[in-house]
Amino acid sequence: MYRTGSLALNTPLNLGVTLSSAQTFQWVRRGRGWIGATGDSVVYLLQTQNTVLFRVYGGGEWDPMSYFRLDDDYPTIIRSIGFDPIVRRLINSQPGLRVTRQDPWECLLMFVLSTNNNYKRIVKMTLNVNRAFGKK
Repeated sequence: MYRTGSLALNTPLNLGVTLSSAQTFQWVRRGRGWIGATGDSVVYLLQTQNTVLFRVYGGGEWDPMSYFRLDDDYPTIIRSIGFDPIVRRLINSQPGLRVTRQDPWECLLMFVLSTNNNYKRIVKMTLNVNRAFGKK
């Protein structure tokens, strides 16, 4: 069972930058898109120029608008933190980076797994946890 959808983007989002930014580790690049397990769902994402196409497998109610915080006032946030030259340079180097709205349990798990590990190992451990304890 799956559902498909599309989300027109009217605010900056770069899936590649966001999903590989080390704030979440359950997303893996597959072809031109991304696949990940979150909540009770497995999600496939594909970004075109102004749209995110998604397919959600499982019974979960995953919502890309909420997950990528696309309802946040991005320009105001950028203005409020971009006064520092170093922060401004970082913002400009990673356009479309969003802070994800992860499930608190997933966020805690990512934090615990990330202690004293590198990115590739954390991704591998996260996938193994998903396989061992996720719903089939």
